[in-house]
Formats: sequence, structure tokens, C-alpha cells
Amino acid sequence: MAKLGRPKKRRVRSPHPGVRLFKRERQNVETWYARCVDPDKPAIPMLDSEGKPILGRRGKHKGQPRMMPAETEFNLTALGKTTDESRRAWAIDKANSIQERKAALASGVVTLTQTTVKTALEGYYSAFEAELKPSTLTVYRQATEPFEAWANSAAGVTCTESLTPAKLLDFRAWFVARPAFVQASGEGVGKGKRMEGSRKRSAGQINKCLRALRTVLNYLRRKNQTPALTSDNIRENLEFVKRQKPLPRFLEAPDIRKLLKAALRHDAEKFDLTRDEKAGKAEPGTTAKHVAIAPFIAAALFTGCRFAELANLRWEQVKLDAGEIRLDSSDTKTGHGRKVDLTPTPALAALLSAMKLRSKGCQYVFGCDEALRRDIAESARKRLRKNFGAPRFSWHDLRRTCGTFLTCAPNIYGAASAFLTAKRLGHSVSVSERHYLGQVKVSPKARTLEGAMVIRKTCAKIVARVSGGKPATPSLREVA
Repeated sequence: MAKLGRPKKRRVRSPHPGVRLFKRERQNVETWYARCVDPDKPAIPMLDSEGKPILGRRGKHKGQPRMMPAETEFNLTALGKTTDESRRAWAIDKANSIQERKAALASGVVTLTQTTVKTALEGYYSAFEAELKPSTLTVYRQATEPFEAWANSAAGVTCTESLTPAKLLDFRAWFVARPAFVQASGEGVGKGKRMEGSRKRSAGQINKCLRALRTVLNYLRRKNQTPALTSDNIRENLEFVKRQKPLPRFLEAPDIRKLLKAALRHDAEKFDLTRDEKAGKAEPGTTAKHVAIAPFIAAALFTGCRFAELANLRWEQVKLDAGEIRLDSSDTKTGHGRKVDLTPTPALAALLSAMKLRSKGCQYVFGCDEALRRDIAESARKRLRKNFGAPRFSWHDLRRTCGTFLTCAPNIYGAASAFLTAKRLGHSVSVSERHYLGQVKVSPKARTLEGAMVIRKTCAKIVARVSGGKPATPSLREVA
């Protein structure tokens, strides 16, 4: 017997469940849209007319904000779906992809965050800005800024989830092919302005940036922002460029003497007549023309310190009574404090003693009330080569020179030369054995570092210059 009453309306199953098509008419123009739930977006709280969250009234959700799934809307007309067939096909494909994504999420796949590359990089720097040194952050930005520019333009990477191993290979090829940046020249160009040149970038510079980018991408991977990348993908597809490995560069004894003599001539230069001298406030021809650089060069040769470690050296770190220099962990590149023994270098102890007597309460050993600036030291280094006949050198060459002579001198550290040199310079013993051992022949009679370098007389002249008469070093404020 048939049932009485209104016949039940037959439910028609949508061919694209979860995707709703609708249109809006504005100014007699029809625009078709599609709306669907994004499984990667978290649910959002339901709000009332006043903008306050609606709370549940029963069960386990009582008193908790009622949540609704986050929906995404697509403009189908803008996507070129202008017919019923094309809109229907697009909706079916979208519904299938949503079901596949829900199944993947249920199996443990990481939820997409839709984080842009810029936002992800800003998150990294905000997390590590207080932990990393400014110089380290500068190197990291030299790597991430080109990566962000490439992702936004050439690659079309809209978010970190779209980074794939193939994309990293494309970036590496693009980055390696970039030319080196050189000093900009021309009318109206400011100081320090740089531009792309014609020569290729060095392998060392490329590898330094790739190493930094690896670190940043591995951090984003651990935050589940790059689900398509693994640590192996990052390491293999951002492979370092092969580079030549020449012999470590250091100064031989004749070049060391030549450099120190050039530095003495540099420091001895005076102005012909200054305003104060013309006004009778000082003797004519007694004002130093340049910041004295000879003591700094001698200290770099004898301590083996890196430039920043020596330029920022404070008198409170120099313990003349104990015969050592104590570098704090915050002052070193590696973050490990160390001691520099003055026993192998009596000339350095004499130089620091003479400088201490004339420091007059200065905070810094080189620079008095402020640390020696890199630009001032670089200007002096270039001036030494151009005007005073000094050999070609860098500040790191002086560090390697110290390590080479200490390791190769048989009667300074003896059989423990590689270990004690590594401890003095702040690196591993393998570095001393690989780069310093057997590089130079040192007289067995030499029992001090200045004796091994054959510069005792030249060092005595530097000490005499510092300790005698009016100081030849103007303050940094006068030079600046």
C-alpha cells in the first residue's frame, strides 16, 4: 500500500561535492564564482552581528567558540571558465583534488601554510637576530635576498610549499651565473655604492652564500614550511662549486721586514703646516698625517688574531703582569674564548707596555675611545702598497703568517707546535697540520717569534716610535 502525504523530493547528488558554483550580477554583468573549503586552512570562529564569537550551548562544545571551516573563493570568469561545461569540469577537478588532499592529511601529510618566501625569511631573522652576530646576518642576507628576488620573479614561487628539488637546481644555476658586484663609479655615485660587473663571482663567495642558504632552508624545513624538501635535497641540489685549492698565502721573512719598514715610513709622514701649527698652538711639521698602522700590523703578526678580534681589543683584556691577552667568547668568531700567550713574543709585550704608558685612560688598544674602524685600516693597507712599496697582503695573511712561523719554528713550541699554535689562533689542530706545517724553514737558533721572522731590529724601531716623543697617532675623531 502506497504511503499517503507529500511525495519526498528526490535528492540529486552533485558531481562536484564540496564545490559550490554561483553567479553575481553587477551592472548587468554576470560573474561566475566557485566556493569550497580549503583543507589546509584552519577553521575560523563563527561571529555574531557584533563581531563576538558564538559559543556552543551543549555537549563537549559548551562554552567553546563555534568553529566553521575556512572557505576559498575563486573567480571562474577571470580564470576563463565562461561556459557551463568548462565550469563543471573545473569544479569536478577541484572536488577530486580536495578529496585527495583530505586523504593525504588524514595519512599524516603536513598541512600547507601558504607562507610566502618573504614572510618565511623574515620569520627566520626575527628568530635568530638576537643569537647571530651582525657579520653573520650580513652573510645570510647576501644569500637570501637574491633567493627571494629569484623566487618572486624568475621562478614564480608564490609560497614555500612550492619549493621543490628541481626549483633549487634552477636557483643554483641562476645564482652561479650571476656576475660579481664591483664598486660603482661615475658622476653622482655615492660612496660604497656597488653594481654588477663583468667578471664572474669567485667560487669561495658563491659557496659562502650557498652554505648560508642551506642553513636557512633547513630551518624552514624543520618548521614544516617546505614539505617537498628534505635535508638531502637541500644538500645535493645546492651543491658547492668546485674550487681550486692553492697553497696558503703567508709572508716570507723579507716581505715581513719590507712591510714593517713601509709601515714605519707611513706613520712618520707629517703635514707640512696645519691650522693649529699656523696659529702657534703646535710646532710646524709635527702633526701626523695618518693613523699609525705599524703597531697594529706588528700585533697582528705576533698574536695571529683575526682583524675584528684585534681591532676591538680593550686594555682590560691585556694582562701584562700575567703575560697574556684574554679574548672573551663574545669577541671571537667561533664563540670560544682563548688566551694569547706573550711569552713567545717579547717584542709584542714591549710594544703593549709602551702603548699602555701612553694610553691615558683609553678603552681600546688601537683607537683609544673607539675601536679601530675597518675602513680606516683598509685605507692604510691600500696606501701602504700604493705609496710606500709594501708587498701585497691582507689582514688574514698576517694571521696565517703568525701560524706558519710558530708551527715551523723548532725551538718555540717544540714538538707541540701544531697543538699550541691552533690553541693560540683559535682553530683545530688539523688546520695547523694541513696549512702551516712545513711551509717555511726557520733557524733552530730562533727562540722567539720575532727572531724566527728576523725582524727584531725593526720591532725595536716600532717600540721606540711608540714610546718616544709626542705620539704619532692622531685620534680617530680627528681623522674622521
